[in-house]
Amino acid sequence: MYKRFTDTDKWNKPWFRKLPPKYKCFWIYLLDKCSRAGIWEVDFDLVTFMIGEEINKEESESIFKGQITVSSNGKRWLINKFICFQYGEISEDCRPHKPIISEINSIRDKEIQRVLKGYSKGIDTLEDKDKDKDKDKDKKESRSLKNKIDYLLSIPEKDVQSFADKFKLSGAEIITQGEAAADWCKSKGKYQKDYPSFLRNWIRKYLEMNPGKQTIEDKRIFHR
Repeated sequence: MYKRFTDTDKWNKPWFRKLPPKYKCFWIYLLDKCSRAGIWEVDFDLVTFMIGEEINKEESESIFKGQITVSSNGKRWLINKFICFQYGEISEDCRPHKPIISEINSIRDKEIQRVLKGYSKGIDTLEDKDKDKDKDKDKKESRSLKNKIDYLLSIPEKDVQSFADKFKLSGAEIITQGEAAADWCKSKGKYQKDYPSFLRNWIRKYLEMNPGKQTIEDKRIFHR
């Protein structure tokens, strides 16, 4: 059983004061029965039974417009200001807020997420966490590739562009030099600790031997 704050000033607010009695009861019911994140799983049969009055879905949505957000499929309502009123600013550093944050992250509905996004500043949504995981994975793969000869055979596109900008060569030429450097390493049985640095030095030597290859016209990025 949850214990919650209640706004005693609601009785003075025109929108609440003008509600028919059964909808005043319905609003208090929503505040009591919604989840910790302010989500009510729509069940008009149950609320009609609890209040003892017929509660109409369409009429309710019209009466509470601005106070609630209805999910895309109509099966959930979000009480818009519930989180702000009950908790203020929520934070992952606050242990009691963790279940609320977990619930927010589990909601995929676009209509509800649009409102929740304003209250979830400072926390990562599930989508944000997925993006962070992808970034971390890319970084790990990049660090792992850095120490492998495979780097020369499959240079990351951002590195291709970086080398192309630095040496004023085309992206295709950078890839070609990477393959040539890999062939040399394999033929000599020489392996490097840092293949990006090795490739950088390789390209410098290549340009010293072929100065005409470095032209502004060749400064184009090759997309694989």
